[in-house]
Amino acid sequence: MQKLLEFEGYHQQTFTVEAGFIRQESAYRLEYRLSGPLDKLVIPAKATQSALRDELWKHSCFEAFFQDVKSQAYWEFNFSLSRDWAIYRFGKYRERVEADTLPIELVIQQERYPGEIVMKVDIGPRAFFEIGRVGLTAVLEHGDAIRSYWALSHTGEKPDFHASESFIINL
Repeated sequence: MQKLLEFEGYHQQTFTVEAGFIRQESAYRLEYRLSGPLDKLVIPAKATQSALRDELWKHSCFEAFFQDVKSQAYWEFNFSLSRDWAIYRFGKYRERVEADTLPIELVIQQERYPGEIVMKVDIGPRAFFEIGRVGLTAVLEHGDAIRSYWALSHTGEKPDFHASESFIINL
């Protein structure tokens, strides 16, 4: 697991966000750990059944970006703390491509403890993706209607999770 850095650093003394990426035999595993006074965040209840939902990035969520090995194309995965999810495909920087039904399988597990949420997501089949680089990020929605933006690396003057320079895990 690697520590994510908050873009402006205001909440790094209060919260810790860690993320990890693991290649398994048939899937990719993402692991996220959020620690701190969770009552200061807007966190939805854990859903009994996860579902596809759009615009999860507007609230507390974990994200992953998989860039193709031979092009600028990439996938964006969003995982709400409720366990809802969204998948987007981009042909290049912020140019969304509509994807037909995808043969992607998700297994989302979540554990909640006092002061901590751990989420594990398996994305498969691994053979479907030809990944060259990965970016891991998170958005936290604070009770005061402010969002903080967390990533392995921030490369610009404002938070931009789509910037390929921030996809720093090389495969």
